[in-house]
Amino acid sequence: MYTLYSALLGLFLLVTLPYWLLQMMRHGKYRAGLRQRLGGVPSSLAARPEKRTIWVHAVSVGEVVASSAVIEALQRKFSNHRVVVSTTTDTGQKLAAHRLGAENVFHFPLDFAFAIRPYLAALRPELVVVAEPKVLNNVDLFLAQTGDDRRRLIEIGAPQSRISVAGNLKFDVAPPTSPAIVASLGESLTQSGAGPVLICGSTLEDEEGPLLSAFSNILANHPKAVMILAPRHPERFSKIAELVEKLGFRLWRRSLWSGESLAGGVFLVDSIGELAALYSLATVAFVGGSLVPRGGHNILEPALYGVPVVTGNHYENFRDIVNYFRERNAVRVVGVAELPLVFMELIESREARQTLARNARAALESQRGATARTVDALVQLMVGDSV
Repeated sequence: MYTLYSALLGLFLLVTLPYWLLQMMRHGKYRAGLRQRLGGVPSSLAARPEKRTIWVHAVSVGEVVASSAVIEALQRKFSNHRVVVSTTTDTGQKLAAHRLGAENVFHFPLDFAFAIRPYLAALRPELVVVAEPKVLNNVDLFLAQTGDDRRRLIEIGAPQSRISVAGNLKFDVAPPTSPAIVASLGESLTQSGAGPVLICGSTLEDEEGPLLSAFSNILANHPKAVMILAPRHPERFSKIAELVEKLGFRLWRRSLWSGESLAGGVFLVDSIGELAALYSLATVAFVGGSLVPRGGHNILEPALYGVPVVTGNHYENFRDIVNYFRERNAVRVVGVAELPLVFMELIESREARQTLARNARAALESQRGATARTVDALVQLMVGDSV
């Protein structure tokens, strides 16, 4: 069966090779860590063979953030072990290296025996934790987010006795340490009397246009309003800057900003890793990837700061979280046509903003505890294996 799987995977990669090469040439994607993806173990990983290893795989930025508390707890409870982390995306890799040290982080190898085996030989992991497993029979423990997820795992063949509901780690994420830009922007907004502040984060192609149009309506009534716009993908920064200026807005790029007033314009966040903390400055926050059918992004980041949150109606990737918030009047879900009206309603009504923010904080607090349940389950698994 594994031979057939490898053959089909190899055929798939061969057929889609032009796409991957195009992405490498146009955007530089997948180029970083290519040697590691093909089985080249970094010397930093192989340097301490005497250390027993726990291997955590976190696909992208979201999984790195959500897993950080679990990783730190494992490091404390198993101080004689080395915890290493693999990621799939470049942005996830950078964040993991920043938080955990580059010597403990690597790109996840392609799912071929020739690429996987060198890592298994070098690391000899006693425990492998995968944020999103795709295999069933060889997994000792499934920690599902919800009861529905548990049911789905059973339906596709996972052994019922190996499944526990631990909750969603994203609810336990604490607000990040604020970079200096947050204080600088806050000071500038206060001194210049700029506001209200609309933060549109993790936006994707075909979303910035409608969002900028909605911001035009806000400016008509609030000429000192500010939009802080943070596109999801760095390769689009210049294109979005051109769009903002083409539509006639005043533009400041984070990389070039020197402290001038932002009143009545757009502040483009052309940086990585700062958006989550910037949400603390928002009067209203919009979480992107959701006006277009791309599955949405994490609404908990602005909710952590007590900020009223708006998201589009394409939120499949965060279905459980968004639906939980919707049931408690803790988020506004809108289509493109409704966007200007909802933004204006929230900006004009302090009571509406406070109600949405208060309900969001209550919804978030009610779901905390997944980290402790996850760590306890993993510790029991480790202890049980060692007996």
